[in-house]
Amino acid sequence: FLNFKNEQYIITGGIYCNPIKVFNLKGKKKKNINDSSNIYLIDIYYDNKLYKNYIVTTNYGYVQSYDYNNNKQFQKYNANDYSKHHSLIIFQKEEIVKLIDSSYDGNIRIWDLYTGLLLKRIKISDEELYNICLWNNEYLFVGCKNVNLNNYEENKISGIIKLVDIDEGCIVNSLDGYNYGVFIIKNF
Repeated sequence: FLNFKNEQYIITGGIYCNPIKVFNLKGKKKKNINDSSNIYLIDIYYDNKLYKNYIVTTNYGYVQSYDYNNNKQFQKYNANDYSKHHSLIIFQKEEIVKLIDSSYDGNIRIWDLYTGLLLKRIKISDEELYNICLWNNEYLFVGCKNVNLNNYEENKISGIIKLVDIDEGCIVNSLDGYNYGVFIIKNF
């Protein structure tokens, strides 16, 4: 939800579903935001200092942000791979607003939201990474789908949750026992 002057909006997008559309809760379209890519996830970030809203999307091969006020692309976070970027989190730590995304190629990437600079890449494994969840601004829960290629014909696909120390860039713990990939993680 975007929140402007006590009015809430819904943002929609998806695969083969462009442009991004913004509606109020009564279904009246507020605006379109031009995007020609396949979107896997949409999130928003409100800058309290600049009083600006940013819309951030995960896509095939990159993540990008839009300045909601002027309806233009703000940054493109390009890892020069052609992997699907599945999930993202935006948070502030040490004066830097960071964007963290997970991708199909087994990497977590941490970006500076404003400059688009890649701050860190954490290689989790060759597993497909899906949803991520931040814990205490220090750790990241990562939902994975592990495909054992040696036994692929036997359907040896399992789900794993990995706990990652963001600063150290290492896996602290793993929780396994899921029948398939872990696509959704939420902490309360």
